[in-house]
Amino acid sequence: SFRWSQSGIEAAGGKVRINTNYQVRHIRRTDETRSGDLFLQQVPVRLGLYAEDPTPDQGELDPVPGLADGDTELATDPIIDIGGALDDRNVGADLGFSRAIRAIYVYTDRPSGGQVSWSVHGSQDNLAWEPWATNPEIAFDPTSNRYEIVFAPRSARYVKVVKSGLNDVTEVLVTEVEVLEEVPETTEATQDQTRHQADARVGVAWTPALDSAVDLAYRRVPGGLTLSDQQEYSYSLSTRLRHASVFRHVARWTHAFQRFSGEGEDQEERSALYDLTIEPLPTLALTLRGTVRDIRIEERRAREAGSVAAGFDGRPIDRLRLAAEVRRGRNREYFQGVRTDTWIYRAELEGRLLERLRASAGFLRQESETSGEAFLRVRTRVRAGADYRLTRTISLRGSAVMVDDVTDNLSQDYGVSWNLTPKVVLGATASFDDLDQGRETNRVGATATYRLSPRSSLYFTFLRNDYRQAGGSETTSFYQGFRSGF
Repeated sequence: SFRWSQSGIEAAGGKVRINTNYQVRHIRRTDETRSGDLFLQQVPVRLGLYAEDPTPDQGELDPVPGLADGDTELATDPIIDIGGALDDRNVGADLGFSRAIRAIYVYTDRPSGGQVSWSVHGSQDNLAWEPWATNPEIAFDPTSNRYEIVFAPRSARYVKVVKSGLNDVTEVLVTEVEVLEEVPETTEATQDQTRHQADARVGVAWTPALDSAVDLAYRRVPGGLTLSDQQEYSYSLSTRLRHASVFRHVARWTHAFQRFSGEGEDQEERSALYDLTIEPLPTLALTLRGTVRDIRIEERRAREAGSVAAGFDGRPIDRLRLAAEVRRGRNREYFQGVRTDTWIYRAELEGRLLERLRASAGFLRQESETSGEAFLRVRTRVRAGADYRLTRTISLRGSAVMVDDVTDNLSQDYGVSWNLTPKVVLGATASFDDLDQGRETNRVGATATYRLSPRSSLYFTFLRNDYRQAGGSETTSFYQGFRSGF
């Protein structure tokens, strides 16, 4: 691969700033399958996607540079942190067109906890998501620093996994996402692909409080790993205004095209966003956001979506944070003649109750009404968690999440960490998922780390995952190794 980047070109006395990037990657791969074997083969990812969203079945994921660039070592920018008790991390991919998917791999910048839970979802439009697997088979491979999430084959253009549960590592950054399909027959094929990607931004600072930007992007993927050649190009216009030290406005318009030379449907997309933030107090922010999106496939109107949201985020007293949001959305599927209206109500509370105790709680209610259906779908989620430092060297953590949807699900996660000596750290985790109809999954693990130096350590990890009642299997794993950084 080759990458060229030019940033910081200034003109008009520094009021105009120009950034440009160009990247070309050539991939040559030979796949061979022995007769009768089944194995997973990586499929090309058009874009890596991400969003922090507690409503996984509704909402758009945003493109993240570096999430699907083949670099499994370098964390993405902006970062995606899945450490500690951070939930609702939606990590996904745009495959360009519908593909049959068997597994998703999520790479991290360091060894991560084996008790983290992931749910799997698929979508045709990056707006309405269908749950594929709430308890897929999950394993963390410490030799590759990746979560391997395997599920029954399903087909969609967009796929994502949503993180939940405690991670016994406080900070873990995502570096890459891979999507895999299952190849069931004897094959041997060599594939070549050369990707070109270029983008440019021209920013203008009209005044200290007002600036605008124009973004241009082009991407070309010749045939090879994909079924046909693709060309994608887009432009975006955005403006930011801040006045009276209280009001902040952001407006953006995007127009994007995707063209296929062979198999695949040409697509055109227009979207607009307006975001208003009001900060009447240093401890309070009020927000109002509106979005609209229109998608045309082969010059026919296919989908239309819009939403408006209002909320606040504040600290009424020291050590206490309170946030709430109300969102109203509408999604139209013109080919199917379906319209879905959604209301979402969300509230969060977190704070340090005592010097050694930090607690958090959250509530979410989502109401969805689809034309042609006689019932209102209601999804409710209640979450509570706490971190307690028992002594200077021992920390306890626990969380519970109750989801009332088509099926009920209660997830519990517990963890303990003990700095036995300045060089020896011990840890243990346990996760329990109780589903309807008596289905359960249980996972327990233990780790021991010996620090040889500030950058090097020896480690031992034990994991046992039991998916038998959910239709899977029971596995026990042991890992030992050496880690070092430079």
